[in-house]
Amino acid sequence: MYKINYEEIEEKIKNINNLIIIPHKDSMEETVLIYDFIEKINPNINKVIFSPTEIICKTKIYDEYDLLIVFSPLCYIHTPKNVIKIYKNEELILDDKKFYIFDSTFESILEKEVEKECKINVTEENKVEDLIVVTHSQQFYNYFSYIFNNTKPYFEKIKIFDKTDFLMKRICLFDKIKSQKRFGIFFTNVEFKEKADKLKNFLENRKKEVVLIYLKEVSLERLIAFEYLEIIVVIDCPFFIYFDYNSHIPVITPFELVQSFKKEWEGDFEINEFNFDNLDEEIIEKNEETRLVLPVKYNSVEYFREGMYDEDIHNGITGTPSNYKMKE
Repeated sequence: MYKINYEEIEEKIKNINNLIIIPHKDSMEETVLIYDFIEKINPNINKVIFSPTEIICKTKIYDEYDLLIVFSPLCYIHTPKNVIKIYKNEELILDDKKFYIFDSTFESILEKEVEKECKINVTEENKVEDLIVVTHSQQFYNYFSYIFNNTKPYFEKIKIFDKTDFLMKRICLFDKIKSQKRFGIFFTNVEFKEKADKLKNFLENRKKEVVLIYLKEVSLERLIAFEYLEIIVVIDCPFFIYFDYNSHIPVITPFELVQSFKKEWEGDFEINEFNFDNLDEEIIEKNEETRLVLPVKYNSVEYFREGMYDEDIHNGITGTPSNYKMKE
């Protein structure tokens, strides 16, 4: 099922001290073969086998290494360096008239060029009817389904993503997000700290209570352990998303947080990307002492005339009101 280039491995392990092997759940046999091969060639190398994973992202690797040997698809956003990719040994039947995007386990494709080409074409209106994602990873397929329209999986075992249904469910959260007071912003890598700070300031300017939490490994149990939170915002690599968490506390993305405060939504969907344009809010001004001064709100006016208030019952008053009193 996999093509292992032992000559490449033998060449790359020269003059290194440690390496990491990251298998896929269906590559355990090949993983052992590679481990034994390295042990035979150079037993002095410090070798570590990670637990199987669907996507390999640089932000998820906290150990130092000289070489990385991987079976799973690489993250296109945070691609690790010094990598030997073990490719799938599969034949693909492709249609020249269709557009494809491949994960990194397929040798015949240069993933970055393909990704760039697909992005250019699928964002041009009426250019592409379907974008076919060639991968065995549901996680990899889902990422491109979130950001592109009309994606289809190449392999039947991948579940087709219904983007319309997904967007309708997420839109329903917007009013609740805006109305809540206590927010937790979880970020999984120091790389995301700047985004976390921007979101924290954004919420605090709207008189929300915010706590920042650095959490390397995200799980539902860890997120909901902070019981006082009303909204959970997770900043992670976009290939790792948590929409399937069945939680009584909404788990949302940075994009959804900011979008819930906007006047309108154009139908686009990002994950970590956001801007503060077109916000649905009143202008906040500052006086000379730099204190925040909110504009006066006129929710309603009350008819008022001196001497008219008593506890007796009267007939309705006719005529034109002479004075108004602003609601306290």
